[in-house]
Amino acid sequence: MKLNKIICMLLLVCLFGCMDNINKTSPQEKDRLTKSWILNNSEDSKTKVKNIMNYLKEQSNKEDAKIREQANNELKEWKIYIDIYETKKELIEIEKEEAKKQKEKKFIEEFCYYFIEDDLKDPDSYKLDYVIYKNYGDLYKITHSYRAKNSFGGYVKDSQSYEVVLEEEDFKREPRFVASNKKYKMLMDEWKRITGKN
Repeated sequence: MKLNKIICMLLLVCLFGCMDNINKTSPQEKDRLTKSWILNNSEDSKTKVKNIMNYLKEQSNKEDAKIREQANNELKEWKIYIDIYETKKELIEIEKEEAKKQKEKKFIEEFCYYFIEDDLKDPDSYKLDYVIYKNYGDLYKITHSYRAKNSFGGYVKDSQSYEVVLEEEDFKREPRFVASNKKYKMLMDEWKRITGKN
């Protein structure tokens, strides 16, 4: 009989003890859900996290001090995971933007060479000094400084400034091809302007 009473008391303690605890999410699941939501843009994971956070906020306003403490601790943990992945996402976006700028710069440097290649006496002697450019949407204003050999074999410094429309699709093509097309269009536009022909 005593043993049965002890077992019953233990069961009651366990039962009421469990009732004093909130639903917690494991660290692994917190990591998985926040990563899926923030880095992979999963709407399903976002909804799950928001629902959990709302549940915890409700629990943090309960009269029971133990429940409030557990809920607040869980909220703090969730916020840490969210902050980590939001920071990571920002870093990824910065890296992507930097990579895009470097790719754009390399493209324009090559574009500038091919744009003037036919005008050089010795294209193999070409040496880039610098390229400065600024874009206003698809319109790029470019200043291009370089050195190359003249007819006498001596190096001379020169620079070119021009405006050219470079669309997103242009950056996916070969700079040589894009430069040839843009130069041809410029020459045709200039010819039409001079002759008055359309």
